[in-house]
Amino acid sequence: MIYELSILEANGAVKKISVTASSQAEAIEKSGYSEDRVVSARRDAFARIKGLINNRSPDLDTQAVFLQVLAGLLSSGRPAIEAVHSLMKSMGNKVNVNKVDLSDQLEVSKILEALKFDQSAIVLAQVGEESGRLADLLGMAAQNIMKRISAGSEMRKGMAMGAVYFVVGIVMLTVFPLYIVPQMQRLINHPKSNFTSNQVTEILLSLYDIYTTMYPVLIIALTVIFVFRNQLWLLIRTQPVISLVYDFQRTSRGLTFLQAFRPLYEAGVVTERAIQLLRDRASGEMYNIYDGMYKGIISGEDISSVLDTDDWPLVIRQGFVGFAGLDHKQRVPVIDQLLESLNLDRLAISRSIGRVLNMLGLVTILTGIYLVAQGFYIPIMSMSIGSL
Repeated sequence: MIYELSILEANGAVKKISVTASSQAEAIEKSGYSEDRVVSARRDAFARIKGLINNRSPDLDTQAVFLQVLAGLLSSGRPAIEAVHSLMKSMGNKVNVNKVDLSDQLEVSKILEALKFDQSAIVLAQVGEESGRLADLLGMAAQNIMKRISAGSEMRKGMAMGAVYFVVGIVMLTVFPLYIVPQMQRLINHPKSNFTSNQVTEILLSLYDIYTTMYPVLIIALTVIFVFRNQLWLLIRTQPVISLVYDFQRTSRGLTFLQAFRPLYEAGVVTERAIQLLRDRASGEMYNIYDGMYKGIISGEDISSVLDTDDWPLVIRQGFVGFAGLDHKQRVPVIDQLLESLNLDRLAISRSIGRVLNMLGLVTILTGIYLVAQGFYIPIMSMSIGSL
């Protein structure tokens, strides 16, 4: 959810900022302002729609190029702000510079945040500014995004065709009855017709009645499912087939975490600080997960303990066992191995989901064709020409 906060500034003016959070209290905490300076905090119901219309987030390819070129400029000795403003002049249209006010921004991380760059890239830029390794960490951020693009492309190959088949099948089961049945009813009601219906014809007629008379019930049911989707998901996520989606969700979450955690750890950021940075840039469910991890770390637990929950895939839960006992040189290869394993797991799961969708799609397509052929066209072919 996105909240709009009205903040009282030192000069008495009131400015508005938007914060992504799961609750009003979380939004105020993430804003960075004390509660007594927050004049109001309300949920912005249309923020996501406005964000889609404004298209303020650059695509990942553009972000990777921007970050890589910026890293090169910084490595050549250009001052950070001069380099980023120079790059924005040449890539302004691609990163939507004209849609944000950057006049008072003096930090690269703040500029990237204003431009709606990837959250992990913003975190790395912030750490780079704090540690004096901005060029190195921006280069890491660019490489992480490129790896994500590559992995996402492979993943979509596993699910794309199955999803297409499934959507086509559902459309056929919906559109065919709505289109065919009115024509069929005209034939049935024709005084000279000898149209002989069968059981499949009755199924078509029943589907038509459901679609045309019971759609308010379907709308209400879908609304209830949407409102209580989180509670419903907790009940069904471990069921057969649906558990694949749950595994995919956890594996993707694990990849996102490790892709952000690895460069932070490699840059020398302590675990407590790394989790805090990731939490402060997260929202909703991920904020709650990182917050629980952060509280566990500061209370004395090691990282393997805070990761040993159902929120994470088994690869991570087992892979971090004994992590605290390793030295720095041993830990980075462990993280790299876990990243590779998670990438392979997510690819395998996506292919499994694709096969399920493929099967369901073929079943629905063949069912739609059978209903129309057996319930409509065969009775028409059986009618005597003279009766028409």
